Amino acid sequence: MSTDRPGDIDPPLESHQQAPSETPLIDFPDEELDELIWTRLLGARRDWIEQTDSAPWTEPWFSQHSPLVRAYLATRDFENEVSNGGLYQYFYNNEERPWLFQLVIDGYGLLGLDDLRQKLLKQVLPIARSVNERELRALDRRTRQPKVAVQSKLNALDSVVSDNTAVRIKLIRRNPQTFGL
Repeated sequence: MSTDRPGDIDPPLESHQQAPSETPLIDFPDEELDELIWTRLLGARRDWIEQTDSAPWTEPWFSQHSPLVRAYLATRDFENEVSNGGLYQYFYNNEERPWLFQLVIDGYGLLGLDDLRQKLLKQVLPIARSVNERELRALDRRTRQPKVAVQSKLNALDSVVSDNTAVRIKLIRRNPQTFGL
């Protein structure tokens, strides 16, 4: 698919991602479809980084995608980070990218997950942006001592975030052209 509308993507499949020709991509099982979309988008990001000599996860890279693709990317990355190292790790890793959390918030809104969106805005964000938490992350950067992270009040809120892959898959299946299928 090729269009002139900004935000539409049609990244080519890498040779290691070739799909059997008898199975349309939209008919792939959920887990495989999710992995295919994620891999495509990460490949597009890698290509963009090489072409522009810029860092990953930048505002210009996200802004070239449609709101639905940004919702997919931001929420999937967020859930990956939280499931790997918790909310503390997410905010530690994205301290210099506060705009990225806004994409997560917006993404959950587009996915129809307003309860989660509200919990993140009302419970998580005030703690993450508090002076104590920012100082804790700064201390962690200076000392690199694991005992610093365990002091974070964000740790008690990790369970607020759940896996919403099924919701993102529905988004992909309802909007196949947006995701290059």
